[in-house]
This record gives sequence, structure tokens and C-alpha cells, in this order.
Amino acid sequence: HIMGMKGSIMRIEGTELYRMGQKIGNRGISGRYPIHFHLGGDVTGSYTKNNSIHHTYNRCITTHGTDRWVVSDNVCYDAIGHMFFI
Repeated sequence: HIMGMKGSIMRIEGTELYRMGQKIGNRGISGRYPIHFHLGGDVTGSYTKNNSIHHTYNRCITTHGTDRWVVSDNVCYDAIGHMFFI
């Protein structure tokens, strides 16, 4: 799982993420997504682009309280829940 928080700069490009994320429920853990920027604020210079995210157990790309994060040209397939969660 890849997570950025306040003060982080994330530059993710050309990766394949497979069988990532954890289900929410009886045994799952909340907040575990393949790529997740959580309360980052202004993250100018950060991006996630040209990635393949598939067969995930909880979403693909999740953004909470984060501004100026470029998310482009990513492919998400066969995910439980939303592909992109803002």
C-alpha cells in the first residue's frame, strides 16, 4: 500500500499494483487502499500517472483532504468499491 500524508511528496509513475487494499468489514482495516493521499493539504509537485491497478480488495486511488495532486492516465480494473474515491 502506498500512502502519503501531510508533508509528503508522492511521485508514482508506471507501476503495477495487484491484489492491493484490504476490505472493510469483520476482519478488514479501514483506510487501506492501493494508492492513498490522506490529509496532504497542498502537495504541489505530486502525481500518480500511467499506473495499472487491478484485482484490488478496496478501491484503486483514494484522495482525502489533498489539493494539487495530479492523477492522470491510470487504469483501474476489477476493484471492490470505487475505482477513484475523492
